[in-house]
Amino acid sequence: MSPVLRILRDILRSPSGRAGVALLAIVVVAVVVSYLWIPYDPLRPVPGDDFLGISRDHLFGTDASGRDLFSGVIAGARVSLLVGVTSALVAGAIGTLLGVLSAITPRAVGESVAYVIDVLIALPTIVLALVLLGLFGGSLFTVSLAIGFGSGTLLARVLRAETKRVLSHDYITAAAASGTSTLRTVFRHILPNIAPIAIVQLSLIAGLAIIAEASLSLLGLTSLSRPSWGRMLRELQATLSANPGPIAYPGGALVIAVLGFNLLGDGLRDALDPRLRTNRGALLSERPDLVVVPADDPIAADREAPR
Repeated sequence: MSPVLRILRDILRSPSGRAGVALLAIVVVAVVVSYLWIPYDPLRPVPGDDFLGISRDHLFGTDASGRDLFSGVIAGARVSLLVGVTSALVAGAIGTLLGVLSAITPRAVGESVAYVIDVLIALPTIVLALVLLGLFGGSLFTVSLAIGFGSGTLLARVLRAETKRVLSHDYITAAAASGTSTLRTVFRHILPNIAPIAIVQLSLIAGLAIIAEASLSLLGLTSLSRPSWGRMLRELQATLSANPGPIAYPGGALVIAVLGFNLLGDGLRDALDPRLRTNRGALLSERPDLVVVPADDPIAADREAPR
């Protein structure tokens, strides 16, 4: 069995993994459908069709301007998924580079990079996004770059600690003694060992990026030329007291996407961490009344209590 299929199998064995895959599948299907078919232009107001109820023509009804809510929700899924994935990729590149670099370089250089990471962490992601949006406009690339950079510094701290843990192992010492170059050690030993932690963190970052983009759209700081869930929430908020029902559709879509990434992160953690998988399988077969924790947890014995 290929590694991808094995990981997918392990994810689907976890209840949180199954739920995350199912929720994200809904978002992906909405994106695919939006490229093949959209009933109405989600940005074109239709005077006289304001606040129409659910019908065969308007599956989610319409808003105060007569725009079809179903069209807006499925078109907005493109923006959210694109920003989530792009921000995660940017964060992965920045976090891996800074995290590994600060751990493998000499102490003076590594500590300097670590201090830079701490300074960047002190700068809130939303504030950085506001600055970049003010300078370069509200394009999706700018939003994704700002969110990815801010999240990447947080990831760098996590990966720095994880890289130091890997460097403390005997096989790293053996590799250095055998004359293995630093670059080869990074690609052959360090990156494969920190990849599970990085992948889990990136799935959570994708969910946070979707929330950040929706927040910026809710504030009216992103481009008005594309539909997004945050923009729909902003427009429906003005009529919330008169007609609160429609706001549930973009809000529910936002919850589904973010919750899907978070639950997928839990499933990936169980699938990619061999310590969790091995300990759970061995202990539950012998003592199903135990709560299983990682083997290297220093307080594992105190946690193992009967359910």
